[in-house]
Amino acid sequence: MQKPWDRIILVSSLALLLIVSTGLAFLFPVTTTTVPPFSAAAFKMDEEARLAQAKQDWAEKALWAEVTPAHRLFLSERYWIFPDTSRIELVSPDSVIQGIPLKWLEEFKIDYRSPTVANEDPDGDFFTNKEEFDAQTNPKDQTSHPKYITRLRLKDVTFKEFRLSFKSYDPSPPAAGKQPESFYINLIDVPGQPSKRVRKGDNLEGYIIGEFRFKMVKQAIPGTSIMEEVDRSELDIEKPEIKFKFTLVRGQQMNSPEVTADFLMLLPGQTDQTIRVGRGGEFEIPQEPGKKYQLLNAKEEGLIYDLTNKVENKIPKVTPEELDRYAQPPATPVRANP
Repeated sequence: MQKPWDRIILVSSLALLLIVSTGLAFLFPVTTTTVPPFSAAAFKMDEEARLAQAKQDWAEKALWAEVTPAHRLFLSERYWIFPDTSRIELVSPDSVIQGIPLKWLEEFKIDYRSPTVANEDPDGDFFTNKEEFDAQTNPKDQTSHPKYITRLRLKDVTFKEFRLSFKSYDPSPPAAGKQPESFYINLIDVPGQPSKRVRKGDNLEGYIIGEFRFKMVKQAIPGTSIMEEVDRSELDIEKPEIKFKFTLVRGQQMNSPEVTADFLMLLPGQTDQTIRVGRGGEFEIPQEPGKKYQLLNAKEEGLIYDLTNKVENKIPKVTPEELDRYAQPPATPVRANP
């Protein structure tokens, strides 16, 4: 049989619980909230806002700063983030961005995060960051840039036959140990001048008459086995300014192709301006007035001589991609070297 005081305790506990529950309900009334129905349009607008904010955050400058170990115990690292591939790479002081060292880009305060940083032109001198780095010039100074000769390209080459025939010399044969007084050379491709009489040192259509060597050779008479001596004396002619020299043989025809080269400058809006020059001729680049170059030869590439610095330069042939890139007119005038 249950004792009376146990029942009293149970009833008292229930009464106390009821009082506490009532008090809590009075102090903290329960409220209900109506959840609005799902809206696809509102969700899309919210998503667009988040994307816009993400793009803005991406475009903002980095929050980190260069510090030395003496400044703090732990250094935060920088990372290169590729949003399209979700790839993250650590950016170290020795990183190379599109062929340009990170240190060089930071030295000139160029944002290395740009996907086109190598092809950008901060100072508007028409030379890219990569070209400025390769030449070790200042990408933020229009007067500091690579040499304009690096933008010269060979556009086209035209060959013109220039056939010569060493006909004879006078006196013939020459006296022992002496040079003939004159030579007779046929100019097959020069209208109205089938033959010219020249002396040593004379200029023949741009070629200088050089050394003569008397030479007799034995050869069979055509159609027989009889040998005879034939005069095959040699005469050197040359263009010393372009270091071009060849030898004429008496009784034989020689061909010296004349070369004409068309050059252009890879600068915006200037690819249609041609610089035409023949072999041995001199020319200037418009951006470097007064500085002379000379065409030595041209075939698959151009070979020119810098008459100022006394050095040879190989000029590559222009590519279709280069023509497309520089076809647009410039935003600002081209500046020549000061």
